[in-house]
Amino acid sequence: MFGSLKIFVLQLDTHPMIFGAFLSIIGLQTIVFGLQSKIYSKSIGLGNESKTLKFIDKYFTLEKGTVIGLTISFIGIAILIYIFNTWLTVGFVQQIKLMLAGMTLTVLGIQIIFSSWFLSIIGIEKR
Repeated sequence: MFGSLKIFVLQLDTHPMIFGAFLSIIGLQTIVFGLQSKIYSKSIGLGNESKTLKFIDKYFTLEKGTVIGLTISFIGIAILIYIFNTWLTVGFVQQIKLMLAGMTLTVLGIQIIFSSWFLSIIGIEKR
């Protein structure tokens, strides 16, 4: 975020950061989809109890997921507010890298919040 990265003759700037943000969002969504699939298959009696599910049952709660998601989102929103405030006080300054980081954190946090809610819903045992 403080300039381009030079590795030998290769100079990395904004484009690799955009690609990294893209991969971060896709990666989180893929992991969450896998967890949702495991929990749903267990809840309808198709899946076995795995180490992953035991770990999730033991440590994951709706509240923890929501707090983690809100924290990440608030960090992203704070970055975006800082950029907006800079625009208001100094004028429009190109801050693409900082904007990308703020938007990515906000999206990841919101995904974690809604995924936590959905994981809690599908993990409810039938009576």
